[in-house]
Amino acid sequence: MTTAFLFVSSEQKYTDLGKPKVDMKQAYQHSWITIPASIASGMLSTSMSEWLIPVMRSKLSLNMSNAIGTCITIAFAVSCVGAVSHILMGSQANWAVIVWAIPGVIIGGQIGPRLPNALMSGC
Repeated sequence: MTTAFLFVSSEQKYTDLGKPKVDMKQAYQHSWITIPASIASGMLSTSMSEWLIPVMRSKLSLNMSNAIGTCITIAFAVSCVGAVSHILMGSQANWAVIVWAIPGVIIGGQIGPRLPNALMSGC
């Protein structure tokens, strides 16, 4: 609900307008948001992207494609750290999930961005 409220209350159009890159000093001012977002994401089993994309759009004026790309990179890095941590603590990898997840992510990552464009051009 909080994520939906952040998107609805931001009064921004859902276009790809905005800056392609943000100055590090400006980004650092809002870096504190990642700590409560991480805690809430862990408690709710959601991705940090739902919390960070509205911040990148409203506070940093980043364009939507770069905000999403940055969040995907963050999610990948966090997933890798989590996987390595679990393996180092003695957990076993579930290879059946990995074998299905890797092609699913790759295929979904190619089809997902094209789907809204196809739907919008059909309207």
